[in-house]
Amino acid sequence: MEARLDRLGHARRWVGRQAAAVGFDEEAVAAWQLALDEALTNIIRHAYEGRGGPIRVETDFDGERMRVVVEDEGLRFDLSAYAPPDLETASIGGYGIFLMQRVLDDVAYDTSPPKGTRLTLVKRLGRSEAREKDTS
Repeated sequence: MEARLDRLGHARRWVGRQAAAVGFDEEAVAAWQLALDEALTNIIRHAYEGRGGPIRVETDFDGERMRVVVEDEGLRFDLSAYAPPDLETASIGGYGIFLMQRVLDDVAYDTSPPKGTRLTLVKRLGRSEAREKDTS
């Protein structure tokens, strides 16, 4: 996909369909949509500084967890410069990584590719969701 804010709705719907198809409930689907939206917004605004560029998004599911891998070719993300937001002080922006970490089970950044950053997002299928899927 092209790194443009007007493509975020398409990406949210896509990951929502992927998550629902493997058995995530509505709350978990919404978590996936929020997490991907935050990840892509960070890439568009920070890695590409609003200038656009390619973003690759892939997903897989192993029966227990869904993984979404997001890769860009923009400026590398410097995790050492990240500080969680101060929730006692209102601010605009700065909540993306915090939100992803809150709604998913794992958020990992890899800056070893020749260009850009590889972000891996993971959420395990909950017990209630697994039971519902097994009985259908």
